[in-house]
Amino acid sequence: MTLLRRLGNKSKIAKDVQAHFPQHKQYIELFFGAGGMFFNKPKARYNIVNDMDSEVYNLFCVVREDKDALTQCIKRMPIHADLWNYWKSNAETDPVLRAVRFLFLSNFGYMGKPETLLIGANNTAKILLDSIDETFDYLFQVYFTNCDFREFFRLVSFKDDKEREDTLVYSDSPYIDTDNNYGELGG
Repeated sequence: MTLLRRLGNKSKIAKDVQAHFPQHKQYIELFFGAGGMFFNKPKARYNIVNDMDSEVYNLFCVVREDKDALTQCIKRMPIHADLWNYWKSNAETDPVLRAVRFLFLSNFGYMGKPETLLIGANNTAKILLDSIDETFDYLFQVYFTNCDFREFFRLVSFKDDKEREDTLVYSDSPYIDTDNNYGELGG
């Protein structure tokens, strides 16, 4: 499942990496990004994911809280250079439009970056629409935070040592030149 295309997405190697994960009842992911690792593993009993990027956080909150509006907006979205250029230099404040803008700039951008519009035979809009329900279902009962990882650890508490031992913290930190790819564009 891949709703969001981003640099560094681990979807293609997730199973290989997860082969090294210990058994765990709680899963914590510090740098969620596109969720390539999370969406390609069996859910733990308790799941907490975090991403400081407010565009990522907004997108997945919209999927969870207003997926029907998101779906309708994507269905009506024209895919052309005028909209691409407009959204490259104009932000949206409405959460649904902001999520659609983020998906458009990410998923229709060459190599997942909002520099060059890429339209191909793979029908990216259909892929997005097909992924929304699955993403919505997977995010059920997942706690999502939006803060710096250092602050995140101040928020998390464990009731005892056993709970701490049953927790896997996955930390694949952001890569050079991937910080705030979209925020610089007026977002």
